[in-house]
Amino acid sequence: MTLFSSLLVAFFTSTAWAAEPPVLMLDITLKIDEEVVSKPKLTTLSGEPASIKSVAGDESGFFIEVTPTLRDGNQVHMQFALTSLSDGTRKELGKPQVVSLLGQAAEITQGPSGRSSKTVTLAVTPTLKD
Repeated sequence: MTLFSSLLVAFFTSTAWAAEPPVLMLDITLKIDEEVVSKPKLTTLSGEPASIKSVAGDESGFFIEVTPTLRDGNQVHMQFALTSLSDGTRKELGKPQVVSLLGQAAEITQGPSGRSSKTVTLAVTPTLKD
């Protein structure tokens, strides 16, 4: 019985004090060929993906997925997946990554490539949710 009690105490001690991952807020601006097409704000846990779809009346638009991870207390590594939506089909525009400090803007620009004939710019400012 003593061994069981010790194991039970060890289990609750290790799980009860596990810290929740921080909640990150991302202020994003998406530009296509220098034209702002979307300015979403996303909130997610560090290390968890979040996504948003911006669709116009003609069913065209963009899908943004991002996984931000807080590192070393103030650095945020962000992995993006950008997709355009047109005529019911998706076309991958790119999978850029960027690192920014909390509260500071970072910008990624991807020029025309085999995936897209457009220049795609993402600007993002990560902050911690209060």
